[in-house]
Amino acid sequence: MSKSSYKKTFCDPRLALAFHLANWRKQQGSSLKIMASDLGVAVSSLNGWETGKSMPSCDNLIALAYYTGIPPHCLICDPAEICSRRPVPNVRYIRNQIS
Repeated sequence: MSKSSYKKTFCDPRLALAFHLANWRKQQGSSLKIMASDLGVAVSSLNGWETGKSMPSCDNLIALAYYTGIPPHCLICDPAEICSRRPVPNVRYIRNQIS
């Protein structure tokens, strides 16, 4: 990736979020439908966040952080920056413990 396209891609928090969400979901082998259901959002909303066309509300950004285990500030930061990924409880795990 050239420097200019790199800056263009990750200076925008929407695109940084899209990068992190798409990579996380693919690593987990999860579908948009399952993830959206777990988060309680529409598939179209999650798709918009994952393609960089829209941003989640603050509440949904926090829900994404808990769900993925990635702190909110890391979800919207440049992936090349060093970001402390302190563990955050996974929503799916919490729901299973409550049920």
